[in-house]
Amino acid sequence: MKNKILQVVGYSQTGKTTIIQTVLAELTKIGYQVAVIKSAKSYKERENSKDTGKYLDSGAKISAGIFDNSLQITIAQKYSLQQIIETIDSISKNDVILIEGFKMSEYPKVLLWKSNELHNLNEFNLNELLLVYCSQKDYNNHNQLKELSEKKSVPIVFGMETLVKEIMKYLTS
Repeated sequence: MKNKILQVVGYSQTGKTTIIQTVLAELTKIGYQVAVIKSAKSYKERENSKDTGKYLDSGAKISAGIFDNSLQITIAQKYSLQQIIETIDSISKNDVILIEGFKMSEYPKVLLWKSNELHNLNEFNLNELLLVYCSQKDYNNHNQLKELSEKKSVPIVFGMETLVKEIMKYLTS
């Protein structure tokens, strides 16, 4: 079976990490092997205080930390999401790859929406949008969300439990 890929996209503080952690826990509970990829704004968002970060800061192209039960490799080079997926596939057999962010990429995705500010759906690649998670109030107040639902038949989900259930149904089918 080829692995399933799902992106979870949305603006900051919309619950992307929480959803991924919840789905990850559910998938591993039923025996799935899962990889997670996260988009970060910059290299400096990682923890610089550890030796592996210091080596990168001093000019190393690759820095690896080997721990009792894991390996962490950081490469100071820009990679496309596709290259990252291919690399993960080459070193680990996974049933599912969950991706946080990369909002313009072409993979099946779930959009998490909170209208704290004026946001624009045009900032996201919605070609493979599976569903949208938002509040009833946000849905009622945002015409673009209504258009997705009514004209493009994209399901809108209001409850967190329902969101997790729908994601699990997609990933395990």
